[in-house]
Amino acid sequence: MYSGTGSIVIKNEFLYNALYSRLIETKLYLRASNIHDQTHPSYGHHRENSLQVAMIKPANQFQIASILLLVLSAVWIGLTRANPQSVTSGAPPIAVKGLPAPALTLTTLDGEIFSLEAVRGKPIILNLWASWCPPCRAEMPALQRVFADYQAQGLVVAAVHMTTQDTLEAAQVFVDENSLTFPIPLDLEGNASRVYRASALPTTYFIGADGLVKDVIVGGPMAEALLRSRAEELLEEMP
Repeated sequence: MYSGTGSIVIKNEFLYNALYSRLIETKLYLRASNIHDQTHPSYGHHRENSLQVAMIKPANQFQIASILLLVLSAVWIGLTRANPQSVTSGAPPIAVKGLPAPALTLTTLDGEIFSLEAVRGKPIILNLWASWCPPCRAEMPALQRVFADYQAQGLVVAAVHMTTQDTLEAAQVFVDENSLTFPIPLDLEGNASRVYRASALPTTYFIGADGLVKDVIVGGPMAEALLRSRAEELLEEMP
């Protein structure tokens, strides 16, 4: 990865330096040619044309130098232009509204495996939360009621616990106190936080049955009416 990119940069810089050196040599050659013309024995016999020569030669030099600079710039742009595949290869996808929801596989608080791929084809409400977050705590009972009312119609709800920012003990206590029955996937390594951009909590993703992110709501607490409205919209879009 890095070493390969570094070798490409080194090769590009080597070629760029070679072209730049050629440009300098050409400019020096043109300057030397001008001096040679002025010191040539026949120069005195064409004194009457000196004004025209003085006007034409700098113009020619400027045009040649400009062309060389344009060629040099074009070559450098072509050499350093990034390949889109090489830029994105190896980088994790990021959840973006209107694009497919990135794959996510996590172990839940109950020790089960939760995978977005496994529930693909169903509408999903994916909530990112932590037990110390007041808005998260405030909206979770509403999320449980919405899940209970629409689960039979195919709605999937998962509340991803930001374990790297919280404790499992605190999460378990909160889940028990609120009798939450939907899956609580654990973000043990911070992958979900990075891919689903948990810059603020809570963050909730509404994912359609087609796998596309339909909407993202950052912050809370969300009103139960809003949750129900979004859940019904997702269900209506099911084939």
